[in-house]
Amino acid sequence: MIPELWKFLQDNSHWAGLLALVSILLLAGSILFIPGILLRLPKDYFHNPHHRPLESLLPHPVLRMILLILKNVFAILLAVAGFGMLVLPGQGVLTLLVALILLDFPGKFALKRKLISVPRIHHTANAFRKKRGKEEFQA
Repeated sequence: MIPELWKFLQDNSHWAGLLALVSILLLAGSILFIPGILLRLPKDYFHNPHHRPLESLLPHPVLRMILLILKNVFAILLAVAGFGMLVLPGQGVLTLLVALILLDFPGKFALKRKLISVPRIHHTANAFRKKRGKEEFQA
């Protein structure tokens, strides 16, 4: 397996360089942005289905719709990056969690509750928040 992979990388060195660059960018992005998003969430975020920050920030419906579209596009990009980080260096699971938080779709609240109830994810998110002086998420 390893010799075939090495030969493939030698034959496609331009792709290997691009993959390395993408991996570094994803790692840097996850280190810079994901922590800030996790720290800004209220501790009852996974218990209260009525968190609607866009409605309180932008009462005008057209501005709210534009921001909603931009937020969902960003969330899709984060999800793609999160899936990539599952095999590349980076915080893949946390990035996918943040993408899920940002993305709007039917059944989102139930899925978020189920995801945060996974012990490993819950522990990781709470350990991160506790380390930075924030209250842990309610589960």
